[in-house]
Amino acid sequence: MLESDFLVCDRRASSRQIQIACAVALALFVASLATLPFRHVPLPGSAATIAIVDTALLSISWMIATLLFALGSALRSNALVALGAGYFFAGLFVVLHVLGASGVFTVAGSLDVAFNTTGWFYFIGQAGLSVSIIVYALLHHSPLRLRNPSPAPFTVVPLCIAFSVIVMAALTLLVMRNEQYLPQLASGPNAWSVTRAQYVIFPLIVLTGIAMAVLWRAPRSILNLWLLLTLWARLLEFALIMSSGTRFSVEWYAVRTVGLLSAIFMLVMLIAETSRLYVEAVIQITSKERELENRFMLRDAIGTSIAHELRQPLAALVLNARTGQQLGARDDLELSAILDDIVKDCHRASDIVESTRAAFGNVANKRTLVNCNRLIRETLLLVSRELRANSISVKQVLDAALPGIVVNQLHMQQVFMNLFMNSVDAMSDVANRPRVLTIQSSRGDAGLLIRVEDTGHGIDPALRDRVFDTFFTTKVQGSGMGLSICRAVIASYGGSIRVIAVEPFGTCFEISLPCGENIGAGEVATDSVVFAESNP
Repeated sequence: MLESDFLVCDRRASSRQIQIACAVALALFVASLATLPFRHVPLPGSAATIAIVDTALLSISWMIATLLFALGSALRSNALVALGAGYFFAGLFVVLHVLGASGVFTVAGSLDVAFNTTGWFYFIGQAGLSVSIIVYALLHHSPLRLRNPSPAPFTVVPLCIAFSVIVMAALTLLVMRNEQYLPQLASGPNAWSVTRAQYVIFPLIVLTGIAMAVLWRAPRSILNLWLLLTLWARLLEFALIMSSGTRFSVEWYAVRTVGLLSAIFMLVMLIAETSRLYVEAVIQITSKERELENRFMLRDAIGTSIAHELRQPLAALVLNARTGQQLGARDDLELSAILDDIVKDCHRASDIVESTRAAFGNVANKRTLVNCNRLIRETLLLVSRELRANSISVKQVLDAALPGIVVNQLHMQQVFMNLFMNSVDAMSDVANRPRVLTIQSSRGDAGLLIRVEDTGHGIDPALRDRVFDTFFTTKVQGSGMGLSICRAVIASYGGSIRVIAVEPFGTCFEISLPCGENIGAGEVATDSVVFAESNP
């Protein structure tokens, strides 16, 4: 099974989440107390009302089971699969409860028998859910769980579902055939016998308390927190059942409402955390892809730099050797032969450099026609978290009628990413003035003109000519390759990049690129998009 703080079953609940759960628990308790003075007041209702409420509860229970089965299968977690089986099992008895309310279990027209049977079905379903929560807590926090992962998910989940159905069928037959030996929960048509129901509800309260104790001793993960809230709602529900014995009273509706709310809270939490997990996974994958592409570009840039630096002395060696050949060929044949060897070795070294660069270079440098404005917006979305974290607002002044550019989209996106992140770093410690990142696109004399301007501290004029040099950096932890890569990529497309000082403060990087054929006509440019509030 995977271990990660990203997972809902392993990620510790934050203080805010604990406060929200406590507030919900307190609200449920206060609402339950508020209904006590009116618990016997009758309200309109019929078998259809029960069917509607139970259908909602069934849908929610099986949606929770589906989400837990999916997580358990993906993570090969026996604990999550067991918990999902508990919600599926409880849903099966909700189905029987609906059938009972519609008169399926009525014997000789006796409503008491039908009411008694459906009551047993409801309590058995709740007991099964509590047992599954205990099993989940014991399995998930057992030291053996990593050495004994779940088998293939396509076998475990169907087996759990089949087991739940078999147990449900066996218990249903047991209840119906031994009706006369079970405590009679009904004291009359549509009414509980509170005194007799105690024999069933007290064990359920004890079982729920055990489940809460087991969860309380376990690490306080998000899933454990909301399971505790669910069990707390069940305790309130059982307490309300003990105080009233009539269907369609205020207390009866309160019981149903508490049960539904506890299930809804669990479902909403699972959906929210599953969505968060999906978003985190997408961000992680995107970040890994950017990092991998950046490594490819870094490797290619280093190869290009090495090849460029070595070619010059090799060319000088060849030139000097040929000159020596011409001067010494007439007097010293041995010297001429040595110089011939030098020339051959120089050519061989040049070939080795070129072949090494070709072997390690990014061969799959596919270029396509790209809309520059769209690429800028997509890159801004990728760095939006950093922009918000540093309270940087973004102003876009993009010419909607720009033609396309023929580039490698990932490479060009990495160029924009480096420039945007450099601007974020430059403005991260700026105070007493707005932090604004301005991106402009327009037509220039040679094609497209893109300007990336910030309101940071700027670059020392003495260092401005060196910012594109390989391994030169003004950052404490910088590699000195970012701007060098940007220049190499843009130069490979026949363009250029330069740095311009901005008065009274800030820096502007200006990119010039040749145009491709016209695309994106009619696209509406965004004048301004604010990712975060600017500092006052």
